[in-house]
Amino acid sequence: MEGPFAKLPLTHASSIRVRSVRQPVFDPTFHFHPEIEVASVESSHGQLIVGDAIKSFASGDLVLLGPNIPHSYYNAPRDSAGPSWARSTVVQFHYEGFGPGFFELPDLRAVRQLLAASARGLLLRGRETRDAAELVASLPGTSGAARIAGLLNILELLTHLEGSPLSTR
Repeated sequence: MEGPFAKLPLTHASSIRVRSVRQPVFDPTFHFHPEIEVASVESSHGQLIVGDAIKSFASGDLVLLGPNIPHSYYNAPRDSAGPSWARSTVVQFHYEGFGPGFFELPDLRAVRQLLAASARGLLLRGRETRDAAELVASLPGTSGAARIAGLLNILELLTHLEGSPLSTR
């Protein structure tokens, strides 16, 4: 199952794209992009389509998607509780965005394994995700080295959580 390619506007000013989503429902367009994506669902529920899988998502879930994996969040407009009911923070970055070989450093072995596992998409949920979700939510207010350090802290936290693979391939 494939969707349209989405070209995301990364700028020369930042190697990490962070955006806060506040809408009545999420944009359900099934798409893919070369960036790795960490999404924290702050408010909403519905169906998450990743590759060949359809799973339920809810407030508090974290989703880690590897590059080029088609995905979409669908929630029914009838479930919307207002103009900002569907809320999430989305972080996107390129694997090579910090320089060739960065994630090959021995210190980042667990992060490298996590990013490899994200090729099928990972759904992380439960009380253990709270700290990582708070860090994701804090990223829009950062820039420069603080944003890079924040992303690395998030990825490190995610290495200690158990994620459920989403797509079968």
